[in-house]
Amino acid sequence: MSGLGFVYRNIFYKTTYFLDTNFVISKDGDLDTRFKKIHIQEKNSFVTEPISREIKELCGRGGFTKVVSGDIRTISFNDLYVMHRDICPVYHNLLGAMHNPALITSSDFLLQTFFAKITKGERLDQEEQLLYSDIVSRMTDSAKNDTFSDGTKKDRLSKILEEAHVRSIRKRTKGLKGKDKNYPNDIRNLALIISYTLLVRQNVVVLTTDSDALSYFFDGLFTLVQEVDFKHHSLLELSKNDNAGMKKLAKKKKVVFHFDAQWIQREVDGTIQRFITNYPKFFSPRLTIRYWDKKQKRFFEVGVNLDYSMRTLFLYAHGNLNCPTAKNNVMGAFISTKYWWPPSPTENPHLFKIELSSKPVYRESEILPPEIHDQACLYRRNDLKANYGAFSSFLEPDT
Repeated sequence: MSGLGFVYRNIFYKTTYFLDTNFVISKDGDLDTRFKKIHIQEKNSFVTEPISREIKELCGRGGFTKVVSGDIRTISFNDLYVMHRDICPVYHNLLGAMHNPALITSSDFLLQTFFAKITKGERLDQEEQLLYSDIVSRMTDSAKNDTFSDGTKKDRLSKILEEAHVRSIRKRTKGLKGKDKNYPNDIRNLALIISYTLLVRQNVVVLTTDSDALSYFFDGLFTLVQEVDFKHHSLLELSKNDNAGMKKLAKKKKVVFHFDAQWIQREVDGTIQRFITNYPKFFSPRLTIRYWDKKQKRFFEVGVNLDYSMRTLFLYAHGNLNCPTAKNNVMGAFISTKYWWPPSPTENPHLFKIELSSKPVYRESEILPPEIHDQACLYRRNDLKANYGAFSSFLEPDT
């Protein structure tokens, strides 16, 4: 079935490539074997606007040569906005998901709470700083180890993913402190590519030499999966007792639910695992990151299949964002979610508390010229200023 699905996917869906900087230009014209192992149809190749700016800046310094003949098209946020007026909260929600995820199934949850404080401009106290250093140190030691904790030898892809995770944590830290100017471009680039993939029924392949992208990729998508899961269970609860919860939200009142903490964690983890495997979705378009490993001089790839239902769910994964130009009256996009993790020992350590409130409801998309939207939308203004203190999965609902 998977082999047949692979053939079907490549016959019936066009493949579009997104190139990072090192697949468009090369320092001093030095071409390594990565360029001999790829077959790019240039008419189907793109770079995102952040990558295009980076390429122009590097070529302006000299010492770099363009290695792809012909013009590579550029995709910007405003191109996506023209394609689909509701993409604004989706794209900016992805920025927050990659910048500062809040996954309850992640072993990094405590570390991300520290990032949330830094994102808001708060300083870590001495105890938090020690904990932060200890967590990063243990992650670094684990990534250097050639075996897992059970003694099983790690394959090369597992090593790459662990090393990428550590690199992404260190890069986030520098980015939050304004010491890594490339960091905003990294997450903007992926947010644009994932958003583009949700809008088109195509295979999308990202070619990169930056292992950080692997970590940001999974952080962003897994956070969306968690959001979809939370909204699903919350909507089921809201619809009980003759839609009592929904009626309460309509009156601008908050609704609080308590789920069994272990159960909700298993639910989210199970949904993420099913999303990764995608075994019933062989006939769907695929989003792939193809990473060039300089050590082994070969490509490794990770990816997910995105069928129609998953793409639709993600297109209404607005988080707590609410752009007035975007329709939000379906699939729970009009609901703001606030939750507490881990469960509070002062209340009930076995219960997961989630608080829902209603955003202003927009039943139709408003058509604005992109340049007007850039000025009118708070999220666009923050993104254009690289104000990433505004993007976090830990922030209070912004309604």
